[in-house]
Formats: sequence, C-alpha cells, structure tokens
Amino acid sequence: MVKKMGTRKTVAGVPTAPLRSLEEVETGVEEIYCANIRQGPVFAVDDAYRHWYDLSQAEVIGLLKRKGNDALFYGSTGKQKRDL
Repeated sequence: MVKKMGTRKTVAGVPTAPLRSLEEVETGVEEIYCANIRQGPVFAVDDAYRHWYDLSQAEVIGLLKRKGNDALFYGSTGKQKRDL
C-alpha cells in the first residue's frame, strides 16, 4: 500500500517482535530493523523489557501533546483523530 504512494524506500523499525511477524512484514519493505527478535509459540511484548508498565490512553495523549507531535492518533474505534 505504501509503495503505491510513490515512496522511494520503505523501512520498518520496531523494538521487539516475533520472528514470524518480521518475516511477514519483510516482503513489503526494503529494510527492517528489530533490536529484539523473539522466537517460540508464545510472545508478549512485555517479555522483552525489564521494567514494563501499561500507559493509559490519557497518558499517551499527554505525552504526544507535550512533545508537540502532530501525528494522527488512532482511537479504539479505529477512526483517525486530530484533536490532540
């Protein structure tokens, strides 16, 4: 989909992911970077971190506002919102 928009190069980067997911994404990008590749039948993102805690939606929105990020926010409904 992104390639149809005329991009010169598509690069994906994630801090951690299962190998099987990277293999699926690999077919649609020129480069992919992952610092922590997990293998095995079960994978949870928090397994890759020493100190993990969930952020509330309000905390995430607050961080984005504080950083001046004008990126789109996708709410739980899947609709794009620009009202950060």
